[in-house]
Amino acid sequence: MMREVINIQRHMHPIIQEVYGRFLVESSDIEEREYADPKQEIEVSLIHQSYISPKDIEICLAYDLTPLSANDNFVAIKALHQSLCDTYAEAVD
Repeated sequence: MMREVINIQRHMHPIIQEVYGRFLVESSDIEEREYADPKQEIEVSLIHQSYISPKDIEICLAYDLTPLSANDNFVAIKALHQSLCDTYAEAVD
């Protein structure tokens, strides 16, 4: 049974990365996103709406921002990612 759980998690890794990358881009425009506070935006628009688990958050924490560096809102993308790291890094350890 645990082997299957691990297998499912391994297959979910690229999907979680895609969801998180899309979240970062879509939420990087502060004027357009649902919540001005990054922690609220992460909690509601990422974790609750996308059903992100603590195991999925581990994948998000390790996300490589390099492919998004050409985005006009890259500073805001980095800020959102840093907020996720600041809030959840210790929680998943």
